[in-house]
Amino acid sequence: MKLLHGTDRAMFEKDALGIWNDRPIRSMLLAMPVVFVIGVPIVFLAMIYMVPTESPSGTWRLVELLPDYVREWDIRQIMFYLLVNIVCPMFFLLNALLTASLTSAILFGGEKGQATAETLMLTPLSARRIFYAKVRCSLLFAGISSVVSLIALVIVVAVGSILLGLFFFGPLWIVVLLLLTPAVSLLGTLSMAILSRRAKDTVSCAQLSGYAALPVILLFVLQLTGLYQLDFPVLLVFGALALAADGFLWMICLRCFSPERLSL
Repeated sequence: MKLLHGTDRAMFEKDALGIWNDRPIRSMLLAMPVVFVIGVPIVFLAMIYMVPTESPSGTWRLVELLPDYVREWDIRQIMFYLLVNIVCPMFFLLNALLTASLTSAILFGGEKGQATAETLMLTPLSARRIFYAKVRCSLLFAGISSVVSLIALVIVVAVGSILLGLFFFGPLWIVVLLLLTPAVSLLGTLSMAILSRRAKDTVSCAQLSGYAALPVILLFVLQLTGLYQLDFPVLLVFGALALAADGFLWMICLRCFSPERLSL
């Protein structure tokens, strides 16, 4: 059964092709997974492999914050564990969030810059169906980018696991993949649906989407201050908070969205 029919499908295809045919936006969408989940892990893996096996002074203070079974490994294995289970999840979520935010900002804020808002208002679609089509399009790009990124990341981590002799994906990834990634993708989409009305063109939309990265960066950076440790229960709590924020923003969007606002 087809999920979209008639005008809904035409609206969806118009938005998707509009994003993909925009060369600067397409380049940014392709560059983010390459940099975040391929380039960064490879650079860190190369640095880890060159680290001497003797533990530098002060290293074990950091190790005390990790699970007990990690303390039995050598320093390279410990650093790779930190890369896979602390650094990589942050960049993986950043990729999903920024992809959703960028496409949403273009979809909701770009109509004015492309002078297509007036045409959109003449379609037989209701405001809610237009909103649903744009949200689906944004989440589609985020989902495809996340799947491709996960495949690439698994390959990089597999290479590191072969070099260092252990498999390092921890249980945190279950929450990241099944809860946080969909939650932050929808959060970025809905946030930009609200904020992108202030953008004047596609460049402003792209710049505005960058602010969506701040919550994910803070989530992972603040643990270095000792405020909390990102374990399975903590990530579940953050995932629940993200879902609650999604529900709140969803109600705001449904109440406030109208095609006329895209032209203001």
